[in-house]
Amino acid sequence: SGSDNIGIDHYEIRIDNGDWINVGSDTSYNFTELKEGKHTVEVKAIDLAGNTNTVSVSFNIQHAGFTPGFGGFTGTTLGILGALIIIIIIIAVIAYLSKKKKGKETSEEETTEEETEEE
Repeated sequence: SGSDNIGIDHYEIRIDNGDWINVGSDTSYNFTELKEGKHTVEVKAIDLAGNTNTVSVSFNIQHAGFTPGFGGFTGTTLGILGALIIIIIIIAVIAYLSKKKKGKETSEEETTEEETEEE
């Protein structure tokens, strides 16, 4: 999940420069039928004021066939699971940066209020 001083309105996600998909407040999304090769996922957070913050991650899917010990998952399935974990990490980074930005803005506002009161 993400947050900022105004509040997150929604998230959008896209893969390989495709169309943006509005996922609302969901913090996970499944891309299906990804082909082998390099892919880039972008996640955009949009706050209530219309400000945006976008982060991306690239990954490579390689077909590894049957993998003993993983219940028969293929390399593609493991690649998709890895991509989902990366997307969750991206959303956590957005939340952290938004919270950090909020704290900075709050301290700047308090400083401005103190200066105004002194005058």
